[in-house]
Amino acid sequence: MFSTKMRISIYVIVFFACILTLFPVTWALYNSFLAEGEILGRKILSLSLSGENYQKIMETKTYLNTIKNSAITSSLATLISIVVGALGAYGLIRLRRGEKTFAFFLLIFRMLPGLILIIPFYVMFRVMNLLDTYWALILMYLTLGLPFATWMLRGFFMGIPREIMEAARIDGCSEIKIFWRIVFPITRPGIWATAIITYLFCWNDFLYALIVTDRKALTFLPFLTRFLLPTRILYGPIYAGTMFFIFPVLIALILVRKYLTEKFALGLIPK
Repeated sequence: MFSTKMRISIYVIVFFACILTLFPVTWALYNSFLAEGEILGRKILSLSLSGENYQKIMETKTYLNTIKNSAITSSLATLISIVVGALGAYGLIRLRRGEKTFAFFLLIFRMLPGLILIIPFYVMFRVMNLLDTYWALILMYLTLGLPFATWMLRGFFMGIPREIMEAARIDGCSEIKIFWRIVFPITRPGIWATAIITYLFCWNDFLYALIVTDRKALTFLPFLTRFLLPTRILYGPIYAGTMFFIFPVLIALILVRKYLTEKFALGLIPK
């Protein structure tokens, strides 16, 4: 057990870690309610708050469309990543040779900088006439989400005792039935966790969407660059737009946090 001094030290460290983590979000939330002239003013704190910046965002015709585009592309890319990644991960744990090598190359591919992939993908999408479409973004997101989902799910699947799957095979279950009736129910919390993290990767993307979209498939983060004017920067709408972008993710994480925490406590941790 920890001593009293050790507990106090841990609480102090956690407290300061929480402050460092929450301060940027809190500061952005505060500035989103300030008038444009007061954001870069000399006053550190101001009580003259208003919703003017949020009104500017909502008065922009394309803001709802960009949120819709972000949701659609992120959801489809996550769904494909989880379905294909789950099947790929199950196939990996069934390999008797080369399983670790394949998994290692998946991890290496996930660690590639996104800038390396942008130019070849841009040229390919231009030839195929896919620029400024949902499929261009989805394919870009799959380069990040699919290797990550396969790697993560492989770890969860490896946590299932092989005796359970062998017993099912002896009873005459096919590999599809073993996956659907045994592997999937046991690792459902891990699949949910992987899906949420993959979705956040896609939802928070800025670089890919900035390069391969323009109007039709424009997502929300590149949309905020419209407030970077040639003569000045409209910080207020950018802060307000950031809050629009963050809160749906926070609400989703709060809703599933308890479920994931309870299930992870059962020992479903990737190996």
